[in-house]
Amino acid sequence: MLSGEEEARIEERFRDENLWLLNTYCNGIDVDHIYRTHFTPRKASLTYSTIDDIDLVYRCLEIMPESIAADATG
Repeated sequence: MLSGEEEARIEERFRDENLWLLNTYCNGIDVDHIYRTHFTPRKASLTYSTIDDIDLVYRCLEIMPESIAADATG
């Protein structure tokens, strides 16, 4: 739920490192396809900077139980 600009900055910052990891540990697969599919920014329908405060609160309330459950099992 980041803005496109935020996602682009993050992708740019970690691009070389992510490509190195893919090329090093994913030998024999189409690294370019994997990178484009999973590591490049996509158009988000909602972003944190554009949603109402109450929707942000509800989003947090959804995430918190998932985080607690994941922590309890891991």
